[in-house]
Amino acid sequence: MEEDRSLIETIVDRMSKNADSTALRFNTEKLTYRELDEKSLYYAAILQTEGIKENDIVGISVKRGLDMILLILAVLRAGACFLPIDLSLPKSRKQYIITNSNMRCLLVDEECWGKFHDLQVINIATRKASQGMPQYTAPRIKSNQLAYVIYTSGSTGLPKGVMIEHGSLKQFALDIQKKIDFSQIQSILCLTNMSFDIFIVESLLPLSLGKEVVMAEEKYQRNPLILANLIRNEKIDMVQMTPTSMSMLLQFKRNNHCLLHLKLILIGGEPFPLHLLHTLRSITDSATIYNMYGPTEATIWVTAANVTDALVIHLGDVFESSQIMIIDADGNSINQGGIGELYILGQCLARGYLNNPEKTRERFSEYKDDLHTKKVYRTGDLVKLSEKGQLLFVGRVDNQVKIRGHRIELEEVEQIMISYDGVKQAIVFVDKNERGHENYLSALYCSDHTISASYWYEYLAEWLPDYMIPVFFRKVDHIPTNSNGKMDRNFIIRAYTDRGESYGNQ
Repeated sequence: MEEDRSLIETIVDRMSKNADSTALRFNTEKLTYRELDEKSLYYAAILQTEGIKENDIVGISVKRGLDMILLILAVLRAGACFLPIDLSLPKSRKQYIITNSNMRCLLVDEECWGKFHDLQVINIATRKASQGMPQYTAPRIKSNQLAYVIYTSGSTGLPKGVMIEHGSLKQFALDIQKKIDFSQIQSILCLTNMSFDIFIVESLLPLSLGKEVVMAEEKYQRNPLILANLIRNEKIDMVQMTPTSMSMLLQFKRNNHCLLHLKLILIGGEPFPLHLLHTLRSITDSATIYNMYGPTEATIWVTAANVTDALVIHLGDVFESSQIMIIDADGNSINQGGIGELYILGQCLARGYLNNPEKTRERFSEYKDDLHTKKVYRTGDLVKLSEKGQLLFVGRVDNQVKIRGHRIELEEVEQIMISYDGVKQAIVFVDKNERGHENYLSALYCSDHTISASYWYEYLAEWLPDYMIPVFFRKVDHIPTNSNGKMDRNFIIRAYTDRGESYGNQ
């Protein structure tokens, strides 16, 4: 039965059925499903020859291109678990991920960017010239076996690895197909960074359906003008973007043409502004527009709302294998009209955080009803049910934010800032640029001396990815606190409209 097979087994079956169809394209390169099968199988056999086995964690850190997807498929076909590591991450952050994950092996496509004790590094560039197919044994994939680990921002100052099992991944693929009709599309744009979980929606999911994946170079993520031409010239049927990315694409009216013939637009990763929906509607009348919601800990998306004709932006219906509860501060269930924290139950949930039992216990707990004890994940998202029964996003109970779709714990940035010599306090908060459609981070710090924005950037870049580094820095004598003695973020956002010295262009 289809439900009994893992997603990678479904993809392998699709490779046989769609052998001569184009599976992947990247610039002038392309692979048919037959070629995808042969090449990914070759790398999977190499991994098995190197001793990689079930539940081993294999890091992947390669340049964007066809090899990126080939290696993900190879790791899964070897029976192992893949862990994407963005090449642009600071070396210290890469080192922490490698050490914390206890990964068995790291796949690279160039000279390794560091020496790591007891870590097996395989340079795939030296393994492309086949000496014949190594011996390969197809593993039996179990539902409770790890499929991938993705590291997200952590409030302690260190990232945490979310563990997703094959059963959860396959159930996601089944669930999303029941909410969204993919039958009318053929080509899907793969624009997202590999270390962001929605990358799977643009790569593994369409390959399991026999679609054509068009991978975009990194430059298209930064340049909306050439991105628009790519979408038009490649006759893309479906795109998935954060509201920020879509707003950047549409800031130039001449880019509107690229959306005219789209059939599916998925918006997620951040709150979807109503004005952006209005703009999308005015450009295309042929695309179905969805608002997608879901934390990494619940295997990508857990709700999908068809908002093409909606009057308000809502989160939509929960996927079939998932359930939700809305709980107030006293632990009571909330009905229509009240605001509470969203809890998620069901097969979608992650195993927990890799080698971090304390954080796992904090976010994952057990819920007992009359018949069963169920695992539940506390999202930290505040929601409410409208009078019409629509689930609406309200805000956060903590200091987690989204920047360009990336989840950021503000405390992680603050912890790094406080480690700077002479800095007594630091607070980071979110603001919008003058155009009002792009979020960025600003920071205040208390110190006996002024630290230039360029020094701040240089220091933070040793620890944090670029999207987590504040754009504005301002030295203050003290940081306001509330009646509980905690830093008053709401007051700060209202009071500090002059952001101080800027690093970068806004």
